[in-house]
Amino acid sequence: MITAAPSRGLPVGPADVAVMVASAAGQQSSAVREAVIRMPACPERLGKIRRTARALLALWEVPEESRDDAEIIIAELAANAVLHGRAHVDVALSKNEALLRITVTDHGSPRTGLPQHRENDGECGRGLLMVSRLASGVAIDRRNIGWSVHASMRLANV
Repeated sequence: MITAAPSRGLPVGPADVAVMVASAAGQQSSAVREAVIRMPACPERLGKIRRTARALLALWEVPEESRDDAEIIIAELAANAVLHGRAHVDVALSKNEALLRITVTDHGSPRTGLPQHRENDGECGRGLLMVSRLASGVAIDRRNIGWSVHASMRLANV
């Protein structure tokens, strides 16, 4: 596993968050950038995953308008994964010239049914609805142990 160095502007520490970063060779404008952020499934780590994702999106020069929406999507999906997961959470980001893909996977989720979209006035339960409104596509996959939620979004024109 490759961890991002603090000198690259990414807030990581060996006990906090592991970040794997890869870039495909090619022209700057059409390069594919990929990263996986892994953290323990505990609420105290949510701020660090948001800051790490924000730093990656800025490093990748994601337009600010798209970056704001992506940060909301990442925060909502990571919070759900921490709430329902048991071991760790992975946030996978992949960006090309026109599209950002976000996949958040919890490991060890005790859920048996599909996550639900809710439109009530309750304290929680509307995160996936918000994500589906910000993203151009959302898919949910049940895995052997846990869930993966995939969101894709078209990037704003620069």
